[in-house]
Amino acid sequence: MNRRASTLIISVLLSSMLLCIAVASVLGQSGPTIQSVTPASGAVGTQVNIQGSIDTVNGSYLIHFANQIVVDSAANNTIVNSNFTVPTGFAAGDYNITLTDVIANLTATKTFTVTAVAPSAFAVIPISTFAIMGVAIGVALLNSGINRLLVSHFVGWNEYKSMQKEMAEWRSQQMAAVRANDKKQLEKLKKKESQIMNMQKQMAKPQMILFGISFVYIIVWIFVLTPTFGATTVAYFPGFENVNLANFIVFREHGAMGVFYWYPICSILFGTLASRIMGILPID
Repeated sequence: MNRRASTLIISVLLSSMLLCIAVASVLGQSGPTIQSVTPASGAVGTQVNIQGSIDTVNGSYLIHFANQIVVDSAANNTIVNSNFTVPTGFAAGDYNITLTDVIANLTATKTFTVTAVAPSAFAVIPISTFAIMGVAIGVALLNSGINRLLVSHFVGWNEYKSMQKEMAEWRSQQMAAVRANDKKQLEKLKKKESQIMNMQKQMAKPQMILFGISFVYIIVWIFVLTPTFGATTVAYFPGFENVNLANFIVFREHGAMGVFYWYPICSILFGTLASRIMGILPID
């Protein structure tokens, strides 16, 4: 009786020990983990870094992007640190990145967002890019045309051109005299300074009147184009990827910008060109 009881007790103890070992083994397999995916989004061709771990020491692991194997490597102890390139053929959207411990046959998953590819051809530039350029050109030509009419009325076009030439020559002579330290020439030019100042005042009259008319730029910008296009992308500025200039001018992904920035850029560019074409130069 004692022998049978002893045998039963020993059997129960051995079974319990084996069960504990099995449970401990199972509990010890916590499964792979993905600690970070850097960056968490990007276009096709983006370099991505994966950091994580697997259970199997120095074990083999696979990394899938959606259904494609992008990494086949071995862990450093249990550490995973790998890079891969987002494969081609994926449209914009969310995709799973899966880390697989090959021996343990366990996986971990994180989401990666494929973003839209920047325009690579002239044909896919937004129509709004050219529409806003057209508005800026129209306003610039109108502004410069009115400016020329005002110049002709208050100064006279021929007189205006003559004064422009005379003022340019005076400034050129003054700079040359300063560089040569020619005091005699500077004294001679000084006598003509009041005449030059009077010319500047006369030429500035049309521009003072035009100043009020120039608010048409702001009216079109704030009250027409901004409500029409809102925060949508209207143009791309190549080379400026997620750039923030002085916390003011912000370029989004692929250099994308809204009408808030694109219209002033067009206005300054085409306003300057229109003034040059019309022969209306700034008064120094």
